[in-house]
Amino acid sequence: MKKQEKEQEMKAKAMCVTAWGVLLLMVSAVSVPGTAKDLAGKPPGGVALRGTVTLTGNLLCSTHVLGMVPAADKEHSVFMIAFDGVPAVKAEFDQIVNDYWPKGGSLSGDGARELENQFMQRLKYNLDGPKMEAMWKEVCQHAYVTAVSVTGEARTDAEGRRWISVTAYGPARFRYPDKMMAPYKPLVMPAKPPLDLKLSNAVSMRCIYVAPGKFYMGCPLYQIPHWEEGPQHMVTLTKGYYLAETPVTYEQYAAVTGDVAAGAGKDPQSAAGLSCQMFANFCKILAAKTRRTVRPPSSAEWEYAARVGVSNPSFPSNDPPVERNYAAKVTATRPNAWGFYQMKVGKSSERTSDAQGPSANEHREMVDPRYPVKQDSMDPIPEGGPPNGHCAKGSDDYPIQEMMRTGCGRGVPFQEEWNNMAKRERVLVEDAPTTPKGK
Repeated sequence: MKKQEKEQEMKAKAMCVTAWGVLLLMVSAVSVPGTAKDLAGKPPGGVALRGTVTLTGNLLCSTHVLGMVPAADKEHSVFMIAFDGVPAVKAEFDQIVNDYWPKGGSLSGDGARELENQFMQRLKYNLDGPKMEAMWKEVCQHAYVTAVSVTGEARTDAEGRRWISVTAYGPARFRYPDKMMAPYKPLVMPAKPPLDLKLSNAVSMRCIYVAPGKFYMGCPLYQIPHWEEGPQHMVTLTKGYYLAETPVTYEQYAAVTGDVAAGAGKDPQSAAGLSCQMFANFCKILAAKTRRTVRPPSSAEWEYAARVGVSNPSFPSNDPPVERNYAAKVTATRPNAWGFYQMKVGKSSERTSDAQGPSANEHREMVDPRYPVKQDSMDPIPEGGPPNGHCAKGSDDYPIQEMMRTGCGRGVPFQEEWNNMAKRERVLVEDAPTTPKGK
């Protein structure tokens, strides 16, 4: 009998301890140290605020998450990922980086997606109020290239979504932790030796092997500056390929095509200014000489090489210094960690094989995405015919930047087709040699 009473007493104590534990957890869920005036609490999934607050972060709209958004949906489509402004918000930012930034410094595709999800779940604040129309025009029609501070009344709706009714906003400053801005460190290095293509007795072209892999393509939502390279999506490249270590030079172009005048006295500069038809012909002749499939890289293939296979955000400090003079020697600056030179050059970008725009507004996983243009022949397109718009990659301090209006409609030199920016070309050689006819 005494034994049963003893067991009942122990159970009662255990229940009492459990009840106190649950109560403490409930209290901690609605009361977090911070600014008493601003902070309502930190429920699971984020920092809820109330009262008048000022936050610093990245100003975005639903276009950056979902792609193109109908005009009718523009109300309540602007939001912020907050980094600072309220102590608890800064603490949450630091905690996310501490928990989800890899110790080795290199984000895999899955790791990058999870990091972005954490920022969206825990530090996203929907914005509305009297400044909504102005914010919509600035954010969804153009990119914000600086951090932004917003001031307004904070609230949480019945569904748990966090809101700020913005009364004022403007540019701000924010510095990311040093480890987020460190140079890229590849997760893997090229598994095969370089491929050296002999173009003539004196001229060659070195191509570096890029192994199959997976990465989170585009610009992270938490990155400032944030451009139009989104929404981010997972890309898997199932086939390895060789990519030229430098843009095509005038000397290389002349060696392949025989057009000596085009390269006279201009090497070793990149051959900026070729029309798309001229470069298509260059690839065709080089393919016949080398019995390899030669073409421009797709946007995904180009970006994967520029980011050396990692999915880290693209800050200026992540890469070799930018070459401000696109007419400089192609090896004037140091290469990236895989050996590619000039993946970002001032007032210049590189053409890809993709038609303009089709991949930029899709938020889904992709395997070997390619969107080739319909025509890049030497034959001019008839007047009134559709232009052959190409996507171009890389510019200035932002190596994954996309230029979406690089048309090559009627043999016009490439640099004249987009705001007078010089365009360069880089060759991709597919891994397997082609089979000669008759074999």
